[in-house]
Order: sequence, then structure tokens, then C-alpha cells
Amino acid sequence: MNSQSEPTTYAPVPCPSCGRTVPAPGHACPACGLSLTGPVAGRLWQVDQQLTALRAERVELLARLREQGSAAPAPYPRYPVPGPAADPEWHRRSLSGQQVILGLGALLLISAAALFTVVVWLVVGLVGQAAILVALTAAAVTASRLAARRALPAAAEAAAVIAVGLTLVGANAAHARGLAGLDRVPFDWYWAVALVVCGCLFVGFDRAVPSGPDDRGVWTYLPAASAALSAAPWFALSALDLGAFDEPGLTLQVCVGIAGVVLGAGALVAWLSARRTCARVAAALAGLVALAATALFVVLGVALAYDGGQPTVDRYVAAALLLGAAAASRWVPDVRVMPAALATTAGILAPALVLEAPYELNTAASLVVAGACIALLRSWRADSTWRVSLTVCLLWIQVVLWVAVAYAAEQSTAAVLTDETVTVWWWAPVLPAAALLAVSGWGLGLFRRAEWVLAVQAAVAVTAWSALREAPAVVAFGVLLLLMSFEMVVAVAAVRAARPLEWLLSSGRAGVGAVLNRAVLDRVALVAAAGYFVAACDQAMPAAAEVGPSRADLTALACYAAAVLVFVYAGQRHRLGFAYLGSALSTAGTWTLLGQGGVTVVEAYTLPLAALLGLVGAATHLQARREGRVAGSMLTMGPALAVALGPSTLVGVTDGGVLRVVLVVAAGLVCVVGGFVARLKAPVLAGTAALCLVAVTEGGPYLSYVPGWVTIGAAGALLLAVGVSWEQAVVAGRRSTAWFSALG
Repeated sequence: MNSQSEPTTYAPVPCPSCGRTVPAPGHACPACGLSLTGPVAGRLWQVDQQLTALRAERVELLARLREQGSAAPAPYPRYPVPGPAADPEWHRRSLSGQQVILGLGALLLISAAALFTVVVWLVVGLVGQAAILVALTAAAVTASRLAARRALPAAAEAAAVIAVGLTLVGANAAHARGLAGLDRVPFDWYWAVALVVCGCLFVGFDRAVPSGPDDRGVWTYLPAASAALSAAPWFALSALDLGAFDEPGLTLQVCVGIAGVVLGAGALVAWLSARRTCARVAAALAGLVALAATALFVVLGVALAYDGGQPTVDRYVAAALLLGAAAASRWVPDVRVMPAALATTAGILAPALVLEAPYELNTAASLVVAGACIALLRSWRADSTWRVSLTVCLLWIQVVLWVAVAYAAEQSTAAVLTDETVTVWWWAPVLPAAALLAVSGWGLGLFRRAEWVLAVQAAVAVTAWSALREAPAVVAFGVLLLLMSFEMVVAVAAVRAARPLEWLLSSGRAGVGAVLNRAVLDRVALVAAAGYFVAACDQAMPAAAEVGPSRADLTALACYAAAVLVFVYAGQRHRLGFAYLGSALSTAGTWTLLGQGGVTVVEAYTLPLAALLGLVGAATHLQARREGRVAGSMLTMGPALAVALGPSTLVGVTDGGVLRVVLVVAAGLVCVVGGFVARLKAPVLAGTAALCLVAVTEGGPYLSYVPGWVTIGAAGALLLAVGVSWEQAVVAGRRSTAWFSALG
């Protein structure tokens, strides 16, 4: 067996770059030097082989086409169309040049048609008039149909716009120029009918245009039809002349409601049956007009219900129509809509139903509503939307009834909308207020939530005002102080979470709800106490006129009582800051008495407050030490020093009293020295400010007596010293800043 292999022969191949023959693969081209080795050269050879095969196939296809000759052409393959999820009508994102040109052409044609009807209308006669209108419109519709069939959407849209414009121009010209005597028809009635006819024509035009999968139709016709049909009812309402919208009547409200129902039903049907985007746009347009009609219906109904000049029957019928419209929301899929709509409507109409009623009837109605509300709360179920909405509505009606009775009692009228003067018993507004308090208390005991805490506080205030409205001023003053004290006790108990409020602060749930209720109860009680304090101060003057003491004495009594309660509250955990408020209240009482006594010495007003602020600062310092933190002197000593030194310094430098100035300077020196020794910031700042103010105001006038050369020389020496010791001053300033920041 011969082990030597036979030599392999290679066919020469052309160079892919220059076309010269390469003797064997794996070598470089002898002409251009292109290297033909490696994977890149192998891939290039494969691409060349594919190109050769494609060229051969192209030649074969051309030969087959020549063999077919004049035979019937085969259908052209369609382009792939998007799936049903993608609407091809939305792919036109921007206006092309073709669309802009077609739009301008459509506008010019419509303008030319309008000018033609103005100029030539009276020349052609009745037959020519009708022929012009029909011919132009039919030509535009035919053009839109042909363009849509030939897959020219921009041209189809332009022709459709022309058709719509010509239809409206023709309708207007027919009435303005008296075609077939149409000029004798009133304007509103003509357009009410003409718009309906135009809308039907536009729908017919849209049906005439192909809208299959290959022919997408046009956008213009259906939105134009929706706009025309939506505008027709408003022309009909104007033609009926049912009254102005600012003075509505029952008939106008009913007609507006009918128009809204018809438009809404049409929009719903169109939306559900729409298969194209333009149909959905038309349905949405009609829906918007229906919503506007609904809003107008509600506004007209509320205005009619509150219009005391309208017949009582019309007012109650208008209210009933609104309630019926709210009840119609039961067809909405969400089950919470109908109860909320009914409750809201009843709440809006409740004042209109009680404003004319006698106060005796409203008083009795308040008791009935309170009983119904308590019965509803006793059978409460948290998962019932009806109970939630009805409870809110009944509470609102209860408030409205109390307002109506209270207004009648305050103005001595039989009802809110009447001028008949009657004598209203003092207890008339008390019964609705007490009923509201009973309902709020029942709800608080049942739910123990923040909103019911607010309701109870508001009911207590309402009841207090109703009961004290005609009471002697001194009685009102005392009761208001008692209410203020009660609210402060509630606030203290809320902070401490002590009995007997423990049942209120936790409703059997986790501690988060208890903390929330406690915080809400605390803040609401403080706000209520502040309100009662202001009311007590307001009653101080009439109470003083009844019992003999001056107003200042009773006002000071209220301030001292409030200060004591606030100090007690400030003694609770994390409430020490309220001690400043207590100091201000006690100082206000003292100032009231001093002002009554004619005291003019400023220290008599400032030193007691400074002493109280000093005590509060000391308490703050001790509390901070117990808690292991540091309270700065600006917080503990700053307020007291500012009150003690500030007013006295200002009075001393303005009035020029030598003794007061000397005392202020001495106090300032003591503060500065003591602050440096004790390393405290507040005394240093307060003393320095007082001394600088005294030095500037007292020493400034004497500078005019100093010779000018002395002043100039001193200034020059000072500047020279500053310039020479600049670096030392910078270093010293940094050290001083670090030392000052380290003060307590």
C-alpha cells in the first residue's frame, strides 16, 4: 500500500476586489495584494456564493414573466395589516404636506361656494337653487367615496369636509335667501329642524363611504352628525321661549332634563355599537353635551327649589325631579353611587325645604330626625353603603334644622324666608341643638373615632350658644368659664390617658387607634377651650355692667383662670412649652389690672412676666437634665432676659431717666460678666445688646463736640492697626467663634 497521498488540484477563483485570477485559495491576490485567508475571507466567499444564486433566480423570474405575455394579471399580494388591537386610523400622528394642501383646498372651495351662493343665488331661480345645492353636495360625497375606495384617506377627508361645509352653507343660504319661503320660518325653529336633517344626512354620507378592512372610511361625517344632533335641542329650547336661565321655571327644567336624557341615551347606544374610532369620538361628543345638560338640569332645579318667589308646588316638584335623577343612578355598576347621589341631593335640597317652614315645625322635625338617626345608628352595619350615606344626610339635615330655628329665634321671624314678626321662645333653638348633641354622643360612644369627637365638640358649642343666647351675661360668663375648665380637664386626661376617658381612648383595638384618638381629643379640647375663653372675655363687659365690678376685673379673672389651667396642662409629659402661654395669660390679667389702676412704670409690667419666664426656663432646664439632654441658655434664659432688659432699655434711652439708665447699664454688666463666667450665651447677648444700645444713644450726641482732627486721626490709626494685624485678627476671630459656640 502506497502511503504517499496524491496531490490535490485547485480551481482558480477570481479576486473579490479586483477580479484577477487567484491561483489557489489561501493565498493573497497577486494583483491587489488582498489577503484571502482566515474566517473573514471564508464568510466573504459564502456571501459571494449567495449573491450568485440570487442573480440566477432573478434571471429565471424575468424569463417566466416574459412567457406569461398578455394573460390576466395575478392579484398583488396585500401588505400585512395590524391586528384588531391597533386601530390604523390612529397611525396618522402628524399632518403631511399632502394633507395640508388638501385642507387648504377644501377651505377655499367652501369659501368659493359661500361666495357663489351670495352672488349668483338670485340669478338662477328656484330650480337652479335646488340644483346647485344638490349637485355640489352630491359631488363632494361622491368624491369622498371614490377617494376612500382608491385608498386615498387624505383626499377622502378633504372631500368629506367640503361636503359637510357645503351642506351647512346651503342650509344657511336656504333660510337667509328665502328658498321655497323658508325665510318666513323663525330662526330658532328653522335651525332646530335643519340641524336634525343635516345630522341625518351626515350619517347617510358616512354609510355611503366604504369602511371595510381595506377601505377605512372617513372621520368627518360621524363627529359632524353628533355635533349637529347635539345642538338641535338647544335651538328648540330657545324657540320654545321657556324663560331665561337666570329666572328658571319648572317647564324649562323639565325640557332640559329631557334633552339630557335623549342625548345621553343616544351617546350610550352609539358608544356600545361603535366599531370605529370616529364613532366613539362622536359618541363621546354627544356624551359631553349630555353631561352639560345634566349639570344645567341640576343647577336649574336647585335654583328653582330655593326661589321663594316661585309657587310652592313648582319648588317641591323641582326637588322631586332632582331626587328622581339621583335615584336613576341605580343603573350605574358601582353600588355606592346611588346612595351617595341620593344623600347628596337630599342634603342640598334640605335647606330649601325648611327655609319657609315655621320654626315650630322645624323644631319638631329636628326631634324626629334625631330619633331616626339614633335608630339607624343602633342598627349600624359598617358594610352598608346605604347606612353610611343616610347617616351623613340625616346629620346634615339636623344641622340645617338647627340653623333655621336659630335664625328664626335671632331675628324673631316665623321662618327664614318670611318677614312676619313673631315671638320665638328661648328654648326653641335649644331642642334641635340638644338633639344634635344626643346623636353625636351616641355616635361617639358607638364608634369612638376622631370625626365623632369633632361632632360632639361642635354640638356642645351649639347647645351652649342656644341655651345662653338670652341668659344673663354674668351667667353666660360663668358657664363659659366652666366649659373652658371642662375642656382643659379633658385635654389633661387625654394626655395622661386616665380614667374615666379610657373607654374613649381605646375602642378595643390596637394601641395605634388609641394614640390617634388621644391626640385628636387633646387638640380638639384645646381649641374648644380657647374658643370658650374668647367668648368669656367677650361677655366680661355686659357681665360687669350687671353685677358691678369693672370689665377689667372679670377679664383678669378669666385670664388668671385660664393661666392656672394652662399651667396644669403644661405640667404633663412633653407639654412644658405651654407654660409660656400660661405666663402670657397671667401677665395679660396683671396688665389689665395695672392699666385699670393707671400704673405707668414699665417694670411693673415686665418684671412679673420675666419672673414667670425665668421659672419656666428653670423648669425646662431641670427637665432636660432629668432626660439626659442639654437645653441651651437661649431657650431657658433668653425669653426672661429679653423681657426684663428690652423694654426698660428702650424706655431709658427714649425718656432719658438717669436712674433707669444706670440700672440698665448695671444689669447689662452683670449679665455680660455672669455669662462669661458661667459660659452662657443668652446673658452675654442680652447684656451686650443693652450696653451697646445705651452707648450709641447716650454717647452719640457727644461726638459733635470732639475736634475734627481728633476724629480723623483716630479713624486713620484704627485703619492702620487693622491693616497691620489682619492675620492675627483672623486667627483671633476663629478662636473667639469656637469659644462662643462652646458656651452653654
